[in-house]
Amino acid sequence: MKEIKSLLVKLENEIDNLNLRAVGIKTKDQIKIEVDKMYAFYTLEMCKLKLKGKDFSECKEALLRTKSIYEKLKSLK
Repeated sequence: MKEIKSLLVKLENEIDNLNLRAVGIKTKDQIKIEVDKMYAFYTLEMCKLKLKGKDFSECKEALLRTKSIYEKLKSLK
């Protein structure tokens, strides 16, 4: 459970950082690359927790929120 909470804190911080960086990013491609890297990292971390038999439902919810942010960012011109 401690690992899950730590991962969630990291994810929330990354989302905040991404939102701040998105202000300075000029193209959708740059935003997509940033979010893809973050999404891949947390998907991998979630799989590691699953392999250890941990409950990762909170991580999954956080990833879905990340995906929602990604979808909004993708729609930027």
